[in-house]
Amino acid sequence: MVDANQSRFSLFLGEGDWRRFRVASDPLDLSRKWTNLGEDWDDLSSSGTVSWNPASGSLILAPRTQGFRSSPHDAFPVLDRRRAATMDRSGNIYRISTAGDSILVTNSGDGTETPFWPVPDAAPPSPKGSFSPLRPNSAEPLSLAGLAILPGHRMVVGVRGGKGSFLVFDLAAGGAPLRIEWKHPTAISVWDISTDPWGGIAVLDREAKTIWRLDRTLDMYRPGPTPQESPFEPFDKIRRRATSSPSRTLSWKLSSSHRPVSVECLPDGSCLVLEHDDDRFGRLARYVDGALRETFDLQESEGLLVSRDKRPDFRLQGHDIVLDTTIPERPSVVVVSEEGNQAWRFSLELEKGALKARPLAQELPLRRYDGTALVATPAGPFYCSDGIWVPLVELRRRRYSAQGCIQAPRLDGRIPGTTWHRVVFDGQIPPGASVTVSVRAADTLDELDRQAFHVQPAPVLRRSGSEIAWSRMPTDPDAGTGTWELLLQSIKGRHLDVRIAMACDEMRTPAIHSLRIWNPRFSYLDAYLPSIYREDETSRDFLERFLANFEGLFTSLEDRIVHSNGLYDVRTAPAATLDWLAGWLGLVFDPSMGEARRRQLLHHAPSLFAYRGTPQGILLGLRIGLSENLCEQDFELPLPSSRQVFGLRLVEHCTTRGRSPAFSGQTMADLTYAEATDGAWNIGMGRVNLMDRWRAFLASSKVASRPEFTPVPPRDPVLLALWTGFCQHQFGAVPTLSASIREAWGNDVPAFETLVKTEYVKEWKEVRAMLPGGVAHRLSRWQGYLRRRWGRIEKLREAWGASWEDFDSIPPFDVVPEATEALRDWAAFETFLEPVQNLSHRFRVLIPTTGPLDDRHDFERKRDHAKRIVSLEKPAHTSFDVQPYWALFRVGQARLGIDSSLDEGSRSDKFAPWLRIGSSQVGATRIFPGNLPEDRIRLEHAFGKNRGG
Repeated sequence: MVDANQSRFSLFLGEGDWRRFRVASDPLDLSRKWTNLGEDWDDLSSSGTVSWNPASGSLILAPRTQGFRSSPHDAFPVLDRRRAATMDRSGNIYRISTAGDSILVTNSGDGTETPFWPVPDAAPPSPKGSFSPLRPNSAEPLSLAGLAILPGHRMVVGVRGGKGSFLVFDLAAGGAPLRIEWKHPTAISVWDISTDPWGGIAVLDREAKTIWRLDRTLDMYRPGPTPQESPFEPFDKIRRRATSSPSRTLSWKLSSSHRPVSVECLPDGSCLVLEHDDDRFGRLARYVDGALRETFDLQESEGLLVSRDKRPDFRLQGHDIVLDTTIPERPSVVVVSEEGNQAWRFSLELEKGALKARPLAQELPLRRYDGTALVATPAGPFYCSDGIWVPLVELRRRRYSAQGCIQAPRLDGRIPGTTWHRVVFDGQIPPGASVTVSVRAADTLDELDRQAFHVQPAPVLRRSGSEIAWSRMPTDPDAGTGTWELLLQSIKGRHLDVRIAMACDEMRTPAIHSLRIWNPRFSYLDAYLPSIYREDETSRDFLERFLANFEGLFTSLEDRIVHSNGLYDVRTAPAATLDWLAGWLGLVFDPSMGEARRRQLLHHAPSLFAYRGTPQGILLGLRIGLSENLCEQDFELPLPSSRQVFGLRLVEHCTTRGRSPAFSGQTMADLTYAEATDGAWNIGMGRVNLMDRWRAFLASSKVASRPEFTPVPPRDPVLLALWTGFCQHQFGAVPTLSASIREAWGNDVPAFETLVKTEYVKEWKEVRAMLPGGVAHRLSRWQGYLRRRWGRIEKLREAWGASWEDFDSIPPFDVVPEATEALRDWAAFETFLEPVQNLSHRFRVLIPTTGPLDDRHDFERKRDHAKRIVSLEKPAHTSFDVQPYWALFRVGQARLGIDSSLDEGSRSDKFAPWLRIGSSQVGATRIFPGNLPEDRIRLEHAFGKNRGG
């Protein structure tokens, strides 16, 4: 990229570019060793002074931590008394008591902690008199170790003693646990348990230095293959005779030189083990398929200490570890220090199949930590403080390296004697921090190596923003954020070296997001002034640098003029010009619309205008205003027929009509004489069959008077109700046109078939002229249908056996016609075309909601927003309403397979959270059913009915 004066710049942006820099091993002595910055970052044991911040995408001074010192009165947690803890999917936290013989649970609703198992027995009331029954002695308490949640809402607990065993609790059904004895020939001493991604568990045996891998049934007895089903025996009997196969328990031997402390299963199925070594730092060891794959020495955390020289006694062995996947793309493991006053976080990075653990400089204090194992939750790790579970929160007290110096890759100006112009970088220099730039230049590389670096003036914050025309770089002088620049002082030569020294007060670090080095300098002295001003070298140098100040100002203005075409591109236009661009297209942005969405709308405005008023255009407008995620494919109209049953829906009423029983098709081309499948009348049955059905219907209703069926409703209220129900069942619609015309005509209405006679023609024309607008419009639809179907009046006369003059004089039938074609036309219009017409130009917008859990005020705001959008986008003659939905199937309101799906609806348990006592709402949550599904009792099939404590 070049500016208006043809100067260009070399750009350094992103981690890949910064990795090419070199960093000084000692910022105070630049004559010592320089190393590649990328290699320094990859070396986990390095305590480099410059670091990369992936969150902001900028170069910063390396973060450090103080490290909490233990006071003489601190009580260190005892490793042998560490108690396991875990959380179920309802948010309840279970932990083994301090004595190790019971389980406590912290309710997720009110946070109270109560005994979970064993449940204390209520003392029987003391009877009157001197004698009372003796209470039986309680069983010997068990020694519990390790907790884990299994699929199916089960919890497994390890039991020490003997060969070892497990307790399995059904958290859904409750009741006594299932006791599973250890069947393997080798005894097991459970120390820690972790759940793997497939629902199995990894059990750490600290004494034997072994990890046992078990499946979700604990792999003691695995159900064998089901025998061939016999037609003479019931399936349940065959299932009861199923055999069992021997166990396939896997054991992974751990390193014999270290003592295992804690285990965590990683998403790939491998195990991460915290291991101790006497009088040394601990380590994290990763085991894959029973083999040691990688180790990470916890001594690497020592390099993060600000004053590590003053902490010769610092040592991190670790009391417990917990895997933190709160941010799935950046997993980490948290190591609790053996002092129990802080935790250390290590990020896990997978590179070419190898796992690396990088220490992070975070202050994670533990207040009054009682030594219980940490619990991984969706909100991050929790620890137990005096019996109360609290989140592990970072203390925002960052410290940074005091100084750091980096050197850019050598630049080539391509022209001997190049005058290097300026150095510009985007970033932040907060108060208490500084950035110093030193450069050297020469025409040859040998000469360049002999040159000394020259310190340049301090960079100055550009109040007008970036030097790049129409850049959107924000500027905040108080925080030191924006574009910083400095003018290079008489730096000439083809090749250039640049050093950047960053310093701070260890509290706030400078940050460099991008770096631009401009060359060559456009000289006003050479371009515009006479040669006499260039004769004296000293005066020339001063005058050129003096004029360069004005050149920097004028070039920015010239760049804005040259690159004014960027104002008309929604990708580059400044945010302040978007409303101006929208005015060119007649668009008015909604105030709630963000900048990114406004650019999207401007870019695709032609598509939106081309389909304005259509269902796809209305849906697109709704997605623009309401949807959080909008991709480019949504603007590629027309979209193919969608089978999407989620998100915003637009349902046209005419497409949700029920099919008339008189016809087997949905369009006029499909009208046939096929028989109806639901017992209703169809055209093929004829007029006589319809009359017989009507008389039979009246007889079954025990009506004394049995008039003949007509398209005109009877006046008797009882007969009117029966007539309406008969029409709904037999036709799927109620004829209304004949009744409307008779009501508009008044008294003494002649039979409609007599209107062809001369004495009634004039009166019929007068009545037609006086009909109300709605009735007249429906009459014209009837006559228009006949005109389109028959084309000429002669064909109609022949088919009907009538003598009408023209189509405009044909009234609707007031009796069921006898001619087959006339009967067909009457039924087609009254039971097919009119119901469709009544639903036309009407539609409904359905907005997804979470049902009773949705905030009412938030939904009302969303619905008002949708109404405002649809009112602007819809055709003027249409009407609509906006309703919520959260069921997948809505009869009569959505089309099956297009707008909805036949699946679990709003009453399904999957759409409601678990009930939490003290915080949930009745009717908006779910509880576990009394009758458990089959998969909840497979443990009983595998191990029998032996339930015990």
